[in-house]
Amino acid sequence: MANRRTAVATLALFIVPSLGLTAGVVRTSTMSTTTKSVVLTSTMSMTAKGKTTQAQVVESIHGQAMSVQVIRPGDPGRVYVYDVAGNRVVILYRDKQEAEIYDAATAAAEVEKRLPTDRIIGEVTPTGRTKDLLGVRCEEYSFALKGPLTDTVLLVRSGTAWLAKQGPGVEEYLSFYRAAGTVLAAGSIKAPKEMVALSRTDTEFYRRIAALGGMPYAIDTKISVEGTGLVARMLGDILNLSESTTTTAVDTTPLQEQMFAVPTGWKTKFIGYAKDKRY
Repeated sequence: MANRRTAVATLALFIVPSLGLTAGVVRTSTMSTTTKSVVLTSTMSMTAKGKTTQAQVVESIHGQAMSVQVIRPGDPGRVYVYDVAGNRVVILYRDKQEAEIYDAATAAAEVEKRLPTDRIIGEVTPTGRTKDLLGVRCEEYSFALKGPLTDTVLLVRSGTAWLAKQGPGVEEYLSFYRAAGTVLAAGSIKAPKEMVALSRTDTEFYRRIAALGGMPYAIDTKISVEGTGLVARMLGDILNLSESTTTTAVDTTPLQEQMFAVPTGWKTKFIGYAKDKRY
């Protein structure tokens, strides 16, 4: 177990949604101008240790591909794309003009060894409440998902989510997520060992709401820890935070395939393929 200083540093680097920490690159040969698209723009607010930070999240879905970017003031950030058709997960580092391309099947298998999906327990249940967000009728769901941080300590991801089951972009959103099981699992390959449960519960949450037929318009999340003893107290102090994400725009304008490709001239590293099995 990392010491407290290491754990805090790790958390500072990692405490964003796992969907903002993974990617895949779509080959332009697999794209079609007739493929439907949807872009979700959201505001994200996170509070931890009394400090609140804000960011904008842009999720762009085009057929079997999704790019994700978390935008913060003064941070060039990264662009992440999940490529279902290409079975790839790629991280695009804008500041260094570099790309890491992961074989999704290999990465997902490694993630399953670290924390199998069947060890993520909990459920997502309807509350019966409804309201309109951006002119779309949404249904409220409560959720509580748990994953092991250690043999005796559980991370708990709980809260409420407002889901649209009909409306602009819902069909495109669900089509991608229902096909993206392998690349979503592979998305946790970069998660620090101490924080795999943080990433895996997030991924599992999105997988489950897609299975329910919902696209999120608002999510309020609380992260906490269950367990006893020194390790549980230490992790409970670190992993005590809340996060609120609100969709501010849904755009179904067709996307350009170039936004899903690694820019020409960038340095590219292939990881997990036959020629490079390193992680």
